[in-house]
Amino acid sequence: MKAKLLFFALWFACFFKGVSQEYHPLLEQPTWVVYDLVSCCRPPITKVIEAGTDVVIGDHTYKKFVDPFPQWSVTPVVLMDTIYLREEVETRKVYKIVNGQDELLYDFSLETGDEITLKGVAFSVTADEVLVNDGPRKRLVLESIPLFNGGHVYQTWIEGVGTDAHPFYPDFFMYAPVYSSGGGYRVYTRCSFQGSAQVFGDPEYCGDFAPLGVVENLRPTDIVFSPNPMTQTLTIDSAVTLEKASLHLYDANGRRIRTVVNLNGKKVTIARENLASGWYWAELLQNGATLKSSKIIVD
Repeated sequence: MKAKLLFFALWFACFFKGVSQEYHPLLEQPTWVVYDLVSCCRPPITKVIEAGTDVVIGDHTYKKFVDPFPQWSVTPVVLMDTIYLREEVETRKVYKIVNGQDELLYDFSLETGDEITLKGVAFSVTADEVLVNDGPRKRLVLESIPLFNGGHVYQTWIEGVGTDAHPFYPDFFMYAPVYSSGGGYRVYTRCSFQGSAQVFGDPEYCGDFAPLGVVENLRPTDIVFSPNPMTQTLTIDSAVTLEKASLHLYDANGRRIRTVVNLNGKKVTIARENLASGWYWAELLQNGATLKSSKIIVD
């Protein structure tokens, strides 16, 4: 009897260990809703990172993504608006191509007490679980071992989601808390989907983005506001057909002073009406996502 009890105890222990160690891959039709914040001058902008497409480079297959908040590389100085990721499910690691070479982006095999060095900074690791919309997921909190301006800096990784920051740059605003009292410029992940299933974020808010086919791989340069400066009318020229889009105009103090709704077609003309002379921040949205944002001047 004792032998049977011991057998079942060991079986249950192994079973639950296997369940708890189930890996949720990151690159299974991922889509992210991200938004940026600046410490002054304009409201946040929300954009969608659409599911990537497969591209074969060398011996590996990568997911190619269009980054709506592209960053500049240091050497050489290049605007990285296209990102290539690949995942090794067996090792639970995700890599990003940087300067033609694979660079480790995430390592979800790490456990509490491990250490890892990323971009020359050593981190200690704490692993736990966080509850997302489809159940618990492994979470890793990386704390810098060296101090920066007297404080530690952190990264948070979530299995199958990426991070709570920019999904392609989990260290994006890592140094802001110790170096910037105003917060500077930040990018956050607000929602995460895999296929049509929402994984991360407030269901009520994120539901507005599902299904997430806003405008696939649309770049800001595919939409033009003209003339700029404008006098009587503003024309929106779009490479794709707008469907029930809306335009928000904000003044220099960040106050929304005008909204134009139900914009349809590839060319839309908007009258100046009673807009005072000055500069404004224009934001074009469709299905809850920002397609284009730009400063415009009214003469």
